[in-house]
Amino acid sequence: MKIIHTADWHLGHELHGFNRRVEQISFLQWLSNTLLTQKADVLIVAGDLFDTVNPPAAAQKLLYEFIGNNHKQIPHLQTILIGGNHDSASRLEAPTPLLEQFLVRAVGRLPRKTDNSLDFEQILIPLYNKDGDERAVLAAVPYLRPSDLPLPSTLEGDPLISGIRLIYDDVVKATQQRLQKNCGLILTGHCYMQGGDISSLSERRILGGGEHALPVDLFSNKVDYVALGHLHKGQQVGGRQEVRYSGSPYPLSVTERDYHHAVRVITLDESGHVAKQESIAVPRVVKYLRVPNRGALSLPDAITALENLSLAATDFGLDLRPFLEVVVQLTGPEPGLRSQIDQALETKLVRLAGIQALTMGDENSLADISQAHSLDAIAPQEVFCKLFEQKYRQKPDTELTQAFGEIMHDLLEQSGDEG
Repeated sequence: MKIIHTADWHLGHELHGFNRRVEQISFLQWLSNTLLTQKADVLIVAGDLFDTVNPPAAAQKLLYEFIGNNHKQIPHLQTILIGGNHDSASRLEAPTPLLEQFLVRAVGRLPRKTDNSLDFEQILIPLYNKDGDERAVLAAVPYLRPSDLPLPSTLEGDPLISGIRLIYDDVVKATQQRLQKNCGLILTGHCYMQGGDISSLSERRILGGGEHALPVDLFSNKVDYVALGHLHKGQQVGGRQEVRYSGSPYPLSVTERDYHHAVRVITLDESGHVAKQESIAVPRVVKYLRVPNRGALSLPDAITALENLSLAATDFGLDLRPFLEVVVQLTGPEPGLRSQIDQALETKLVRLAGIQALTMGDENSLADISQAHSLDAIAPQEVFCKLFEQKYRQKPDTELTQAFGEIMHDLLEQSGDEG
């Protein structure tokens, strides 16, 4: 059996106002062909299919056209869509009656029964090869919101980490009880793991920030593979080969231009265990440029570098022009910065995706400076904590931050449902 693991598509995403539709279409076409050539049996998308809870109609159309095309090419292909922190759980699950006819399961939120116990029938999904033999059971755990977790008063230690650990323990136990002979156990998750390499300009810190990064030992060693989403850089976690972020299929910011964007291919043997893992690089149809390549230039040197920028002579359209970020070192205020850069780029076939102005003596990294000057790059929960500390001279306790997180998620869900 072959499984392809991907995540963080962020359909509908724009980069500094520029449309990414051409890149997204190119990736989905490539992925359809890869599923066919790899003779895949299962596709797992581990969260953040869309960039916002209320994605544009064009982005939703891309997803459904992709599903329909796959079903025509590979009728036995099972597709599992996991809700991420950018997704609206209800929006993702709404077309379930239709999607199931295409062997697609969407799990947007953690399902519970009327007695509040976990509804394992909704998240434990048997996986079959092309001959109809069950080779694994997938425990489809989506992004866990604070409201999904047990009450803090019932837990020891950090209630967020302890609550998530308890959920995964229960899920693994329930899955093992359903495993048939020669079947593997696969988990999903959309979360921030300890030691994960993050892109601070495009990834929200969820569950209260880095202090609530999850330890890898919450995943049982009895699990054959853990398909993760959220971090955009493909990587293993905690030295465990079977716990993996697939990474995003294309850069979500210029800072991710050097990432190896790929999908993971997992081959299970006849006993349901992982026989082979490999990554397949996603072709990049748009270039991502930075001037300078590393560090920063004085404004005169930056202008010279931009004027001498070597680019393709043929214009294949705005949507295929390279993205460009310019990093300038300044000694003081420079009111004409943008106009000078625009003038230097007047005849250049690029899309200016950001100007970073660093001041002399500033020891912060580019990512830190960008976050400090751009409110939309800071997670709402981080803003809340900073304002609370400023007003009350102390950090908010865990229950208060958890309550704020629940309110934020309810608001995001409502805004997505009303669109």
